[in-house]
Amino acid sequence: MSIRSQLTRLTKNTALGFTLLEVLVAVCVLAIVMTAIIRMHSQSLSIAMTVSFETDALFLAQKKLSEIENEITRGENNSDQGNFAEPYAGYSWKIEIQDVESTVLDNYSKYLKQLDLTITDKGDKHSFHVRKYMLQQQQHE
Repeated sequence: MSIRSQLTRLTKNTALGFTLLEVLVAVCVLAIVMTAIIRMHSQSLSIAMTVSFETDALFLAQKKLSEIENEITRGENNSDQGNFAEPYAGYSWKIEIQDVESTVLDNYSKYLKQLDLTITDKGDKHSFHVRKYMLQQQQHE
């Protein structure tokens, strides 16, 4: 056999597969890319859960504040807490109602109420807080 034919045969045999080093480099690159993709997916799920909570909490806060405003209008102004009914059974609320003292408003400050409403989800993982001031109608004596 001539040298030329031996070289041709060697070249053909080595060109058929990948070396171990090439395979290791490819696996490392693939691992880095997959780690980045998994991390991005995890972050996007977390953001989606937060946005979903904030959307639901805003709706529930508006609903609860309108109920509480009606109670304050009727003269009931107690702090309270509770849970929402289905389909929001995992959410709870807490309202704190306080009188506002002000020297600027003189006699009218006794009719001003500060409402602090907090909406939390199951496990207190997320919370949503709203503060509102409301002028209670004067009671005619």
